[in-house]
Amino acid sequence: MQEWKHSRKVLLNQTLPFEYVFEVTSVQDCQQAELLIEQFQIKYYCLKPLYTGENIGFFEENIFLNKEEILNTSLSMKDFFARQTMNIYDFGKINIMPNGDAYANINHPVLGNIYTHSIYEIVNKEIEEGVSWFRVRTQEPCNDCIYQWLCPSPSDYEIAIGRPNLCHVNN
Repeated sequence: MQEWKHSRKVLLNQTLPFEYVFEVTSVQDCQQAELLIEQFQIKYYCLKPLYTGENIGFFEENIFLNKEEILNTSLSMKDFFARQTMNIYDFGKINIMPNGDAYANINHPVLGNIYTHSIYEIVNKEIEEGVSWFRVRTQEPCNDCIYQWLCPSPSDYEIAIGRPNLCHVNN
């Protein structure tokens, strides 16, 4: 609690806007975050699920989608078509590590190094050979699912968990 009070004091003394990010691994973490949000009247926050390798039950219960949730998704035609062509989480992003290595997604192979390759070469490699920007739901079991394009793009959670989807419809 002392660390919380100190970091909160530091943040409140800043003039820049900020958002609290609560990494949660369990229902108890969510409840603790909600208590802090209420107690300190936090307006700008998000709960970020964190997969530990041992909390698959938490993900299955709270993160995985079911048919009803998929059907209740409000989706524009633009978003519907975007999900068929690009990964909404990764598209257009390049992550540059301290050593200069560039990734479209840090879970996928390096695209180049900014000290030896131009940004054009790095971006072109992702467009031509990469697996991040255009990683959509074309793999099994999603490729045979009627809800294929209603679901969000594949995320890093699927990579971490080792499953092609986070879904209770088609496993």
